[in-house]
Amino acid sequence: MEYGQSVMIKILVVDDHAIVRESLCRFLAGQEDMDVVASATDGLTGLVLLKDGLKVNIVLTDLNMPLMDGMELTREVVAIDQSPPVIVLTFHPLTAVKQNVLNAGAKACLSKYGELDELLSAIRSVHAAYGNRVA
Repeated sequence: MEYGQSVMIKILVVDDHAIVRESLCRFLAGQEDMDVVASATDGLTGLVLLKDGLKVNIVLTDLNMPLMDGMELTREVVAIDQSPPVIVLTFHPLTAVKQNVLNAGAKACLSKYGELDELLSAIRSVHAAYGNRVA
């Protein structure tokens, strides 16, 4: 789907906290170049959606979740052929987790304490660099 001259960035949002997940979905859906095509309450559900054929350009996931956390989800998504890039959000101090998240295959790791503009910038930058891979 295209909006004007730009391609829509299709996003899967994965977060176990309903307020965070729903707020992210509404905020991102309000961007003229973004489309939240699905959301999930845990990494396992997100992974099943992708393996069942959901097509996205970006997976935006929380780090700590039940059933399958964001680190394991990242590893599993990276293993999918033509996998979409993963961006991880966390309340943990970035100094404690960022390198491990990037080593797992995520393209970015952001603090949930950060600014919304930082999130939008990361999504657009990661999409520009890696978003053509759609799983």
